[in-house]
Amino acid sequence: IWGKKLTSTLSIVKIGIIGAGVFGNYHAQKIALNEHAKLVGFYDANSQKSSKLAKAHNCQFFLELQTLLDRVDAVIIASPASAHYNDGLRALKAGKHCLIEKPLATCANEAENLIQIAEAKNLVLQVGHQERFVLKAIGIDKIKVRPLSIKTQRFSPFSPRGTDISVTLDLMIHDIDLAIWLMGSSPDLIKSYSHSLVTDQSDMSLAFLDFGVGKARLDANRDAVQSKRKLSIEYPQGRIQLDFLTKICENTTPFGINEGFITDMRAQDPLRAADDAYISAIRNGTPICVTGQDGLIALQTALKIDHSAP
Repeated sequence: IWGKKLTSTLSIVKIGIIGAGVFGNYHAQKIALNEHAKLVGFYDANSQKSSKLAKAHNCQFFLELQTLLDRVDAVIIASPASAHYNDGLRALKAGKHCLIEKPLATCANEAENLIQIAEAKNLVLQVGHQERFVLKAIGIDKIKVRPLSIKTQRFSPFSPRGTDISVTLDLMIHDIDLAIWLMGSSPDLIKSYSHSLVTDQSDMSLAFLDFGVGKARLDANRDAVQSKRKLSIEYPQGRIQLDFLTKICENTTPFGINEGFITDMRAQDPLRAADDAYISAIRNGTPICVTGQDGLIALQTALKIDHSAP
């Protein structure tokens, strides 16, 4: 689903980052690599964190969000998920383009409101589902055959980051987005199981999605012994298996994929690719790579997965 074409006369996009945590730092590194963008500074409710990152990236930190918004053209929202809606709402109402890390919000009506405001103000609203860029580097997005089945594993050792939401919204939502993108529709039926291990939220989630002509099995765990990020796509003609961590792809299909994808910047650094695409959408009106509507559909499915678990 592509966003409508936007036009801009900005030669340099002035960007602020809301959220001075791990991903705020990562995004700052990517902005520094783009000659068409300038990092103005950080805002975080914890001013010590924003001050520290601002010093590391030779920019400013702001004690008030509005002060940051007054100085920028666009923001990247990397605050805790529970703050995404309020931060996005304030930024969009101030007329600022937004890249909001996943999930877009924590409930569907909030996500819908963000989309409506962005459309009304003709602003770029992009969601941080950057795993799509790895599949684009391989050429999986060019395959016209719908998969018979998709299987994913997304495991991480425990970290307190992201525990304000379930593992479904925190980790699995990447694979939910990929499955919906590859299948070309939302699932018709959902069955799921979840367990709480170390937080009040679900820390393990297993979801079975039925798309009518295809199925998906998604497995996520944020209290695992070691990290694992794997995707298997079964077609009538064969299978494509991808390890996101090692960047090893095995292909038994006749489809022509990019065997040398590991040298593609989109595979090497999908976060940079996503940030570059965001900046291009603002400057040049290029299609928004992951729209607010994409983020909403992934969110709605994630919430259904959580609600259907016994």
